[in-house]
Amino acid sequence: MNLKWYGTAAISVTAADETILFDPFISFNDANRFLSLDEIADIQHIFITHGHFDHLMHVPELLKTGRGKAYCDEIAADTLQKRGVDTERIICIKPGDTIKLNEFEINVLKGDHIVFDRLLIIQTLFNRRVLKWKKNLGKVVNGFRKYPKGQVLIYNIKAEGQQILHLGSLGMCLDEKYPIGIDLLTIPFQGRSDLDDFALHFVRRINPQAIFLHHFDDSFPPVSNEIETAGFFEKMAGLFPAVKVIKPEYLKSFKI
Repeated sequence: MNLKWYGTAAISVTAADETILFDPFISFNDANRFLSLDEIADIQHIFITHGHFDHLMHVPELLKTGRGKAYCDEIAADTLQKRGVDTERIICIKPGDTIKLNEFEINVLKGDHIVFDRLLIIQTLFNRRVLKWKKNLGKVVNGFRKYPKGQVLIYNIKAEGQQILHLGSLGMCLDEKYPIGIDLLTIPFQGRSDLDDFALHFVRRINPQAIFLHHFDDSFPPVSNEIETAGFFEKMAGLFPAVKVIKPEYLKSFKI
């Protein structure tokens, strides 16, 4: 399988001649606006992890441009319909479902959203970046208001004898059974002031062979940030030296 990161939580996975896409979003930050809807318009299967704007906002435009279908929970489906997407282009899914495509088998698992801690909220609100990026504040506030989270979904992706557990937000449920010892765990690396230590809990729980970081870029400032990952790499090297950690570059394919 090959992975490609487009910024934020937007990732495509390709096996043989089939590609699936997760959470397409065009950055509000010109410095890292790399995703082009035209580039991904031919992808037929678009999976949404949850309904927040930075995961769902550009799906209606993508569906209008391309020929794909969106797989999402009922809350995200309702949001898409309110934004003019034909119901025939939306497939409602829920935890426990299995989607079988030509090359992929995808198990839908129940997930949770990361809980922003108090220190991160204070650091975000009382920061000069709020003034620097005040032009974005309206878009971000409206985004959170108009795009409810809904049920967070985690995807267990199987193809070519390999498994990827894909998270769109860094949260898991205690009552859900997740695969252990898989080939790759994707970690959305944003949303906590103690992110390095917080992410280690998920590594211990899943025990993956490799980790693929995403969502660490500053795509909707001033709420987002460019996250420093050196500390996480250092802790992983000390605690889990056998686990490879990948910090992808924009639009560069990575093979597992």
